[in-house]
Amino acid sequence: MSITVITSPRIVKVKDDNRVLVITKTQRIVKGSTRSVLNASALGGNKSFTVITGASPMSALKVVTHDGRYADHTDPTTIGVAGITVTAGNPAQVQTYGLLTDALWTWTPNLPVFVGVGGAITQTEPMAGYYMRIGEAVDATTIMVRIEPPIIRS
Repeated sequence: MSITVITSPRIVKVKDDNRVLVITKTQRIVKGSTRSVLNASALGGNKSFTVITGASPMSALKVVTHDGRYADHTDPTTIGVAGITVTAGNPAQVQTYGLLTDALWTWTPNLPVFVGVGGAITQTEPMAGYYMRIGEAVDATTIMVRIEPPIIRS
């Protein structure tokens, strides 16, 4: 029996059955156990959403704020990613956690994704404003949305 201790939140690939798991706290993974992962969820199995009202029209796959605007690295009120186009004055579902895929994305796997200018999702770390990590690239076309608290840059 082997034990792996994960000391920070991250995405881990378990080699024995090729499942990808999100570890949310320091955990132990015990190979061969019926309880092989504690407090972890298989990617794709869980998603969380919230509903906003669009303050103005917004494109799909953009990071948005609680008041229906595009988020960016200068505003710490990011809540999630709009999966569809948002029209002004209408409710829209925003993904706050879980896998999100777009066939046109070209992410570098295992690197973080951030809030960029105008609601863009980017792998370029902002050098000013807030460090707003919204998740991690799982593969070239999929990110794991997991909004983290903003960290102010000086």
